[in-house]
Amino acid sequence: MCIRDRHMAANAVKFMVAVDAVAPPCWNKPGSPLSHKAFAEACAMRQPGDRMVVYHCANPFKYPDPDSVYLPDKIVESFKQEAVSHGIDPLDMAGEDPLVEFIVETKETPEHKVRDKIVEYSRAAAVDVLFLGAWGIKGMAKPGQAPLEEGQEREGSSAQAAVETAPCTVVVVKLGSFVRRPGQDARFMVAVDGSPISYRALMQTCHLCQSGDEVVAVTIGEHSSESQLPPERKPEMIVERCHQILECEFHLGKAIMAPPDPDCNVGQQILDLSGREDIAATYLVIGSSGASLGLGAFVMQTDNQFGAPYLGSVAQFCVRHARLGVVVVKERSRDLRPTERLVNKGGTGCAIL
Repeated sequence: MCIRDRHMAANAVKFMVAVDAVAPPCWNKPGSPLSHKAFAEACAMRQPGDRMVVYHCANPFKYPDPDSVYLPDKIVESFKQEAVSHGIDPLDMAGEDPLVEFIVETKETPEHKVRDKIVEYSRAAAVDVLFLGAWGIKGMAKPGQAPLEEGQEREGSSAQAAVETAPCTVVVVKLGSFVRRPGQDARFMVAVDGSPISYRALMQTCHLCQSGDEVVAVTIGEHSSESQLPPERKPEMIVERCHQILECEFHLGKAIMAPPDPDCNVGQQILDLSGREDIAATYLVIGSSGASLGLGAFVMQTDNQFGAPYLGSVAQFCVRHARLGVVVVKERSRDLRPTERLVNKGGTGCAIL
């Protein structure tokens, strides 16, 4: 293996896309609409050498005699065919150790939850980034489920469980998410409040994005000029640090400070900023918990079954109400592309040591 290939292998990110079945007559092919959106987003974010698992958990207790579109083989074949249209080389899906593989597991008992199987697999397979739709088949076909009004979004149980308990970065794809094609540029808006997790989110974004993408770091200003924040937590200092990283070193984007809105909660202000004309984000990136300034109060309880901290209140709000794709970076998220040189990434492309 040559030096370049060794570094490509060292920098490979492992993506996982959780896909579900379909709810006829809402959709005319195997896999729900948001499953296909999540798959398209993962393909667009994938770089040469990255690995990807397309994961489906079959539920024979819910569908003991399934229609053909619910059959796991049909679902897998649908995504295999779609992969080529998203720029995946068929050779990447072939061989004993494919870069892109398709995994089907089955619920063993009625009590097992598909959402738990997704999280368990992501942990066992050492997944770096998990993609899934905000809601799936049950969100489409649940009896009595009110239809979504224009501008509304919904968060399903699988998405909620993944964001809260998966040990990796999670990308939640929404109905309003813009679907990129391979090679199409994107704009990532990262909410930075000076907390370590927010800077971690910024660096993960820089490693995940393609050389033509743009990263916008957004910090919300202080509500009071008399606050006793340490210098490194002052919004002006945060913006200056992000400016040095994004504009002066990486050439990947810009840093913005937005004035606080006393009549608007922080989560809503972040969502409003993501749609602002001069930002127009494709993705919103947020740390799973933040500080009292910016990303808001957070809950560090660990009484769920996985022993993982619950989402901060602002992160919860954004995941639930955003209309664009939301990337949630965790404290336990692994560092991505550890030997990738980010200097001038946006100007001259990614440099490999």
